[in-house]
Amino acid sequence: MTRASELIAYLLASVAIFTVWACGSNGDNTAAIPRREAFARPMLYAKEYRPLPDSIPLVMEINAYPVLEIERRNGGIYWITQHYPAYGIDIYYTLTPAHGQDDATAAWQRSMQRMSDNTGGMPVRHVSATSPSGFQHDLTIASDINPFPVQFVSTDRRNWIVSAAATYTGGKLPASYDSIYPVLKALEQDIAHTLNTMDHAKN
Repeated sequence: MTRASELIAYLLASVAIFTVWACGSNGDNTAAIPRREAFARPMLYAKEYRPLPDSIPLVMEINAYPVLEIERRNGGIYWITQHYPAYGIDIYYTLTPAHGQDDATAAWQRSMQRMSDNTGGMPVRHVSATSPSGFQHDLTIASDINPFPVQFVSTDRRNWIVSAAATYTGGKLPASYDSIYPVLKALEQDIAHTLNTMDHAKN
């Protein structure tokens, strides 16, 4: 999204377990036959969440373990960065105030175009949903190695546009999609929790 471009997801957690050995039989003998080499199982952050600080004008819960950076910019814009060191992934959020429905719609369309540009025509999965608080979300999850594996844009259609993109730290892409798949599923579940808890601050 805007920050990630400038700088270079409620499901039950599931981890891809790859079969390393299969049993083959030859007469009365059973032998272990090696199959494809398994990828090392990555360390996944626990599904524990915390709210953003009260200084943020929107409510949302994020994974409690990644390192968090918050910067307030001109015009009431907030830049929020989540660093997932164990994943080698950072998530860049931009919270942008809108001034009515027309402004929100135009900002939504611009963010959707950036998401499309970021995927570069590579295979992705789209998920659209509306949170209990009325925020509209559009989530894009890459189906192959992509510099932006997870992206989303959200809006209340009047006051706020929230855009975000996950990207690999330092632009270092993984060797294969299979090796990063468990991490991307965990990241998607974290973002889904964040989106489902998004609401206006009660103050």
